[in-house]
Amino acid sequence: MKTWIQKAVVGLILIAVVAVLPANAMGADQKSVGMFPLKVLSEQDSGQLGSRIESMISENIVVEGALVTSMESHEDITMVDDSTLQTMGLRQGVDYLLWGTVFIAGQKISMDVKVKDVIAGTAPVSFFSEARGWKISFPP
Repeated sequence: MKTWIQKAVVGLILIAVVAVLPANAMGADQKSVGMFPLKVLSEQDSGQLGSRIESMISENIVVEGALVTSMESHEDITMVDDSTLQTMGLRQGVDYLLWGTVFIAGQKISMDVKVKDVIAGTAPVSFFSEARGWKISFPP
């Protein structure tokens, strides 16, 4: 069972993605989101936290009617310039790119997620969320 904080973090990211998508994005012309693996920075072993959060975000984006494509990069995606991101998205044929970082320090977790509209070519939009006193209880 997901804790309230997990739902809140995923909900905020989902709101971020949907807010960036145009109003008709989920209409007849199905949109696609290219999602890079989340970078997890933690003093402790975070196990599969990044991939599990990615799965939750991905599932919620699909529920909203968009396709999700897993993206890969051989470099730190958080350091890639805007024009390179644009080119990566166009080559992959996605409408939007999503990437971010999860920071874990003790009982504090924060996420910084960015969404880029590849078609419009606009600068990425950033979304930040933070929580304290959380517990990891993802289903296996």
